[in-house]
Amino acid sequence: MQMGRSRGKWNMLGMYAGLFFLLLCLMGATLYAYQLRCEYTSAHEELTAVVRGSAEAEQVIRNLGGEQEAGRKLQVYMTYTDDTGELNAACYVLRSMGKEAVPALLAGLKSSSTRKKLYAAQALKDLATDAASAAPDLLTALTDSSKEVRVAALAALRATRAPLPTERIVECLRDGEPLVRASAARCLGTLGTSEARSALLRLIADQGEDIAVRQAAREALEKIKKVQEKDKDGKQPAEAPEK
Repeated sequence: MQMGRSRGKWNMLGMYAGLFFLLLCLMGATLYAYQLRCEYTSAHEELTAVVRGSAEAEQVIRNLGGEQEAGRKLQVYMTYTDDTGELNAACYVLRSMGKEAVPALLAGLKSSSTRKKLYAAQALKDLATDAASAAPDLLTALTDSSKEVRVAALAALRATRAPLPTERIVECLRDGEPLVRASAARCLGTLGTSEARSALLRLIADQGEDIAVRQAAREALEKIKKVQEKDKDGKQPAEAPEK
């Protein structure tokens, strides 16, 4: 009898402990949601000034607490907003932040919003080599259902100069959209591998291919040749501007 009472007492204590733990979890989740809301509101107020044209990127970054703090707040902002004007303002500020901007832009790239993914990919392109760490996620974006996102992801990969798997870019030459194939050809021009050269030569020789795609392949192959000349002669050849 005594043993049964003791067991019941411990069961009751366990139940109370479980309820207390659940209460703590709920309080933690509520506080976290409140913190996110505060950070979103803070970023929103600053970016509204950008939309109105009354604030520059550097001023917004200072007001948000410096680049690291601004990057964290804008990451929250990129997660929750899908407004065109707000996204444009956020990316405008993020473009001036270098590597600190990458986590916030990846939040946009990984979202379910096509608009947000497109803005993020375009901003990563403008960060150029500062966005090299985003290459794995940009490679994932090459399978996106939007052709605009795929084109923007390829352009960003080309700009980052990050080491890329040639075969993954070659796969994009089989994309159903000419714009994607042309962007993939340009991206291969920055790789310079034997596989990239072979793929570009096949593309140029394909009489059934879109004219713009074949032209992009010619330009990419010419770029590879110029880089090879530079390596061979030890001097910088004249280079055509990026398209």
